[in-house]
Amino acid sequence: MSAVLDRVAALVGPALAVWQQLRPDPHDEPVPSDLSEARLRLPTTEGSGVLDPPGAGPDPPVDPLFLPRWTAAILRTALAVDRPTGAVDVGRLVGDLARLRFPARLPRHRRRQLAPAVQVLADLSDDMLPHRTDVLGLLGTLHRVVGQDRLAVLRFAGRPMTEVGAGNRTTWGPYRPPPVPQPVLLLSTLGSSFADPLAGGESLGRELSLLTRLLHRHGCRVVALVPNSAARVPAAHRRGLSVVEWDRTTSPRTVRRAVGR
Repeated sequence: MSAVLDRVAALVGPALAVWQQLRPDPHDEPVPSDLSEARLRLPTTEGSGVLDPPGAGPDPPVDPLFLPRWTAAILRTALAVDRPTGAVDVGRLVGDLARLRFPARLPRHRRRQLAPAVQVLADLSDDMLPHRTDVLGLLGTLHRVVGQDRLAVLRFAGRPMTEVGAGNRTTWGPYRPPPVPQPVLLLSTLGSSFADPLAGGESLGRELSLLTRLLHRHGCRVVALVPNSAARVPAAHRRGLSVVEWDRTTSPRTVRRAVGR
């Protein structure tokens, strides 16, 4: 008899062990009888594992079009002019004296340096709206590099010859060139963002042509910073000015090539 009981225990014992493992804990919540009773247990609102809801904070910063470490040097290169501030030009002085010409000032070799005054024409057209932060940042750098008292900033919206001014748009009027020769910096897409530049930028092309011819007559050089590929600027919009691509691949060296200096 004992042998039979031992054999039964050997057969039933493993099954009982498995049942003990599978049997639900009496402290556990009962399984719902149907899906209508199912409840979703949400995590607590405390702890590092819970994500904060999105807030209405500031937008993430956007990298400027120019590399910050090059911006000042780019502007100095684009706005540089040749000025007689170098060493005395002895050869020229001797030649003048040999011809019995007595100069009022000693002739000096010319050196390239930042212009003493600069005028900026900032385009406020819709196609420049995505670059508003860059325009404001660049103007801030210009104030530091050129000097606030030597910098004149004018605004326009697609018509730089007929509607331009320093204040509110209601005060804009016809463009007037600087009183003395100086570089003019144009901040504009020059029509490069138009789907059809010839159609969308026809009036802009006429205005740019009039503007550059007027400035050249007054001895002013025009440099355009374009937030796009220079190849996209219509040829008619590039006449009489130097186009500098306003992006992170631009360096003082590429600016020097673009302005032909």
